[in-house]
Amino acid sequence: MDLSNEIQHDVRVSEIRHAPVFLEVRDENNPERPASAWVLVERLETYRLEPADQTIAVAEASITLSYQLLRRGLSAASALSHKFVAHYDGQMVNLTNGAVSMNLDELLGRGIGSYLFNELAKWARQWPSAQIREIRLSPRQAGQKNRERRNHFYERVGIEFDYDDPVERRAGRSIPMLAGDLTPQDVSEDKIGVHSVRQYIERSLEIETSGRRAEGDAERWVANYRRISSELNQARRRPIRWALIQVRPRITKLLVLIAMIAAVAFATKV
Repeated sequence: MDLSNEIQHDVRVSEIRHAPVFLEVRDENNPERPASAWVLVERLETYRLEPADQTIAVAEASITLSYQLLRRGLSAASALSHKFVAHYDGQMVNLTNGAVSMNLDELLGRGIGSYLFNELAKWARQWPSAQIREIRLSPRQAGQKNRERRNHFYERVGIEFDYDDPVERRAGRSIPMLAGDLTPQDVSEDKIGVHSVRQYIERSLEIETSGRRAEGDAERWVANYRRISSELNQARRRPIRWALIQVRPRITKLLVLIAMIAAVAFATKV
């Protein structure tokens, strides 16, 4: 039985679901402060494998990074999950899937998008000879603040652009390049901390314990404040009586001491 025809058309699809990670969004100017937000990132890679030259080659592949805001200061947590997606079709890598946008407006510029896109660039380098599909920059995304942030977003991984207006750099298209020429750069740890599930749980418990300790300290401080305030109010209302109450323990101790000395002296004479 000739199975060669069946082998040539054998297609295998493999999925790799990685353990989720938690991004700790930090204050870049004061990274030791508690996280201003936590973002959950889930990673799914899909590969379509086909026989080629007595081996198995990747015919198509994709990576999906789903991200979800877990905590935003005192705001309500986001119930939506957004995605960064890249594709490989055997010849070219599409890093933008049409467009790249961050859906966490309050956290723009905090390094989340850079972290996610950097992971796509690392993944694409599996196929160093693959072409990077052209990326176009729209002038509609070129607000005064967003323009430089958008351009740097791509340039930090080695993607260069032929700008329609080289001075303003509002619109343009990427210069042809290979995936092997991408230069992924990890986001500074002062901006983003990357944690496993276990680390996230441990960090959350640490924060909760610290919060309880701080709450206990606050309760003790309030109790002391109330006691001192009460004593001051008594002093204002009846200063002489308050003074006698404060002095009485000391006078009592002094009288006890005098009595003990007198008793010793009397016993010595006898």
